[in-house]
Amino acid sequence: MSGKCCCTAFLFGTSAMGKKDEHNIIGAYSGYIGELLDYYRSSLKAANRSLRTINWYLEILERFFVFLSTEAPLKPVTELGPDELRVYILHLQQTERWPNNPHIKKKGQLSPYSVQGHVRAVKAFWSWLHEEGYIDQNPLVKFPLPKVRKKIVQTLNMNQIKKLLNEVDKHTPLGSKYYCLLLLLLDTGLRIAELVSIKLADLDLVLGLVKVIGKGEKERVVPFYKITRKELQKYINHLRPKICAKESPYLFPVADDDHISVGSVY
Repeated sequence: MSGKCCCTAFLFGTSAMGKKDEHNIIGAYSGYIGELLDYYRSSLKAANRSLRTINWYLEILERFFVFLSTEAPLKPVTELGPDELRVYILHLQQTERWPNNPHIKKKGQLSPYSVQGHVRAVKAFWSWLHEEGYIDQNPLVKFPLPKVRKKIVQTLNMNQIKKLLNEVDKHTPLGSKYYCLLLLLLDTGLRIAELVSIKLADLDLVLGLVKVIGKGEKERVVPFYKITRKELQKYINHLRPKICAKESPYLFPVADDDHISVGSVY
């Protein structure tokens, strides 16, 4: 069986699984569900979703199905629904953040916002299954999102901003890079993912403008002030060439010619 036929067989429970075995459950899911997730990835690409968004959806869904295959009774996808999602939510609420990252010492549990994001991703996948005809009804269409507390975003005052900038040695290549990154961030309010992806060709230092591509691949032009332009010019002309051996297209490169990661900014 190949392609969509293979997936359909599993969806409607016609695939012979044989005796439930802890060692082959994940393999069964990764085979049939893996093909469905590949179709879903292609659908998201065709809809022009960003690579970051696509990876976010797929990573959450893979985690969801691995959980089902190891913790819950194995069922065809047509029999999965609210009960399984509720069990998964309870699991997430007890899950540690960043379990495999040794650099983060204060871990704690997943935030309510992260848990809600997982539920959004699962609901979106089930909507796609219904729209594509893999299932006759969507059992999660009315499933409520877990509630999260609305927080007031705390902003920095001028003294805090000055103290933050004074902590950076802008006379070294690395320091200058992060000093300019902070200036741009404070000056423009860009998202971190937008900031680290800026290319030299996106900058207009004469007019003080930067072109960015945001969510949904939407392009916009954002202005920045004279002091930021001045620091960027010094960084680009004198200190940035010392960061990477190759000529990177990115404003904030690393040694291997790529741009710095979102995580390195945090």
